[in-house]
Amino acid sequence: MKILLLEQDDLHAAGYRCMLNDMGGPQVSRLRGAPDAKGLEGVDGVVLACAASNDSLPAQLAMVRQAAGRELPALICAEGLDPMGLMDLVMIPASEFLPLPFTREQFHEAAARAFPGLSCPQRNEPATHDHALIVDDDKAVRELLAAMLKRLGVQHVVEAPDGWEALRHLVGGAGRFGLVLLDLSMPGFSGQEFLRERRKNAGFRDIPTLVVTGDGTAETRLQIRELGAQGYLIKPLQFAVFEHVVRSTPYFRTLCGQALKAG
Repeated sequence: MKILLLEQDDLHAAGYRCMLNDMGGPQVSRLRGAPDAKGLEGVDGVVLACAASNDSLPAQLAMVRQAAGRELPALICAEGLDPMGLMDLVMIPASEFLPLPFTREQFHEAAARAFPGLSCPQRNEPATHDHALIVDDDKAVRELLAAMLKRLGVQHVVEAPDGWEALRHLVGGAGRFGLVLLDLSMPGFSGQEFLRERRKNAGFRDIPTLVVTGDGTAETRLQIRELGAQGYLIKPLQFAVFEHVVRSTPYFRTLCGQALKAG
């Protein structure tokens, strides 16, 4: 099944992708420009996310229908949603309306109604906190940190080259993670930006996060604390310090999957 996603915000788009991936892994494409027949080829449904007051909503849906040349079911996720008013304007069938804010489960239920080819995932998967997430644009640093974690007995390590990819992992399953090791200076989406977005999201704001940085100034350390990180490690890393700090995090034994071995 192929779903077309119309969402301008990168972070929100990543969230919608992850929620759709929960539902059997449909192919999700994102529309950034004007729709055309080639871009809509094989599309089975549309997820449109925007403010209901946005005057472009009816036009966007009409353009999709015109380009597709056929009827497409749609799931509209919007703030200030007035389904009766919108139905007078929308020119393609809209199977479901979902007002913001909504929970992950509410999205799954609405998407399953809108797109019969999708099914709701099993609910209430227990949080395991048995994965560590390393976020750094330098592959060599990621590999070094992964090796140090595994030396401590951490069994599952996930790597992300930037803040966006890290957020996608967290949105897709925050309960898996018991530790985040975060670089501050990354191009595109910095560690500071990641911490700000993390703080906004109740689903993963409490995951212990350690900043790994070469800047050990008092100003940077204060900023790290203000942004909600639980601690920091100064490069170049010393294993004894790394071990002490990581062992002190609340999910360390869970990350190791067993009682900590001596030595």
